[in-house]
Amino acid sequence: MAQRLCEHLAAHAAIHFADVTGTTWAAVATLLIEQVRASGHDLIRVDDGDAEGFQRWQADWYHPRGNFSLLLGFRAPKDVEVSWRTDDATFTAQR
Repeated sequence: MAQRLCEHLAAHAAIHFADVTGTTWAAVATLLIEQVRASGHDLIRVDDGDAEGFQRWQADWYHPRGNFSLLLGFRAPKDVEVSWRTDDATFTAQR
């Protein structure tokens, strides 16, 4: 299930980056992050913030059942990486 969710999110992001007509790559990245935040994930930007054409975002959860991380990486013009990490496994999808 976690692998399918990573693949779905990566595919969704790749569709948005595939057509940036009338907008910018950064605006598309911002829209995607706002959508994920709206679903309840408190993402923070973890890259250096100065790398043009690259963004990396992460949300961490600490739970009695273990630790969990969601990582989203965007590289212009349309590369996307989504990872879900638990104490026991890592699931990754790239587009």
